[in-house]
Amino acid sequence: MQRKMMNYAPDTGRGAGQPVRLGEVLFEFSAVGNSVKVCAVDTDTLVEATIFGPVSAGEPALRHAALQKLRYVLRKKQAEADTNKRLYA
Repeated sequence: MQRKMMNYAPDTGRGAGQPVRLGEVLFEFSAVGNSVKVCAVDTDTLVEATIFGPVSAGEPALRHAALQKLRYVLRKKQAEADTNKRLYA
């Protein structure tokens, strides 16, 4: 299995919900047969998102997809925290 670690410090992500502030994001690429497993970890929150994609997609596309999923997961966790804060405040 081949692994590759990368650092990435993206701008504020904007999507369907609240903007997400990302700190440094670490990417790990692992070859799994014809596919690549990409893990993206936000170093500030230690939240991780994992995707699988074809080797033919290329590193930039896989990195982008993993980053988008990480933003989605962080937005979802933030929404849950906001809901809990309103319910129990």
